[in-house]
Amino acid sequence: MLQDYLLVCLSFVISFFVVYISTKIWIHLAHKKRIVAPDAHKKGTPDVANLGGIPFAIHLVIYLIAGLLVSNLTYGLVIILSTLIGFAVGFLDDFKDLGLKKVVLAFFASIPILAFGAYVPRPLFPFIGGTRLYIVYPLIVIATYLVVVNACNMVDTHNGILAIQAFFVLLSMLVFAILLNELQNVLFLTIALGAILGFLMLNKYPAKVFWGNCGSYAVGALLATLIIISRKEYIALVALLPTILQGFVVIMSVGGFMTRLLIRERKGRDSYVVNGIIYPSLRYDAPISIPRLIYLSSGPIDEKTLVKKYTLLFMLSFVLSLITGYFVYFVRL
Repeated sequence: MLQDYLLVCLSFVISFFVVYISTKIWIHLAHKKRIVAPDAHKKGTPDVANLGGIPFAIHLVIYLIAGLLVSNLTYGLVIILSTLIGFAVGFLDDFKDLGLKKVVLAFFASIPILAFGAYVPRPLFPFIGGTRLYIVYPLIVIATYLVVVNACNMVDTHNGILAIQAFFVLLSMLVFAILLNELQNVLFLTIALGAILGFLMLNKYPAKVFWGNCGSYAVGALLATLIIISRKEYIALVALLPTILQGFVVIMSVGGFMTRLLIRERKGRDSYVVNGIIYPSLRYDAPISIPRLIYLSSGPIDEKTLVKKYTLLFMLSFVLSLITGYFVYFVRL
């Protein structure tokens, strides 16, 4: 047992430093090669290193090693392949706007887990426990990828938001993996948690690096894969509520699926910035989003304050996910 936990701790530390150090190197290289994007929510819109999904992807090789250590190379390969497919879709979108095609292309990230059969078609329901959904579950797998991947892309609007949400989602699943003594799940979730925290150190306010679409799609695919493999669907669903809600309210407010560019052309932005202070848009038809709702309720604020309020929302969903997990695993009707 002690040896297992030492392995888990070592995996966390290695994953953290692999992503942190590689991202530090990437930041220097990105500025040198002008792979940057303006930070629109800060005074003077400073340039920030972009496409942080590239150094983040380097940590994927650790899953291969972890798969060998727990004698389940298939799961390690599935995590790597699904995440790389998500990364590839986002990378293409970074250089050539795919429009709404990228929403559908997220489907391909689900192919490895379906092809290898790396899922258990008996999801756990609160109060009930295991169920049998052999025919329907593959469709649930596909839907999970489509929702989570695109939701992660849509929530990546301010410094650290995506990484903070991913941290709480992974932590909620990890808590129950530990309680249930699921070494394999603990190991895979810990590697992901270390990688997310390593990137967060440089992506938090004030951000020194952005995810880019390649990063947000990779994170979405990684989360979706770990949700299915670890069988923590309901826990993750609750932990992801702010992210899913962000995507839902934006889509509903603009009247359907639209790219960010098209939304700005037709509806404008949900906010505007003056000297580093963010104000809600006063257009009656402006897109509705969680940040805009925060601006409207609290008044104009700076990005640092917005991130704090968003983090409180993520913490609330995390607590609710723990309550959900208790009813899933420890309460039966």
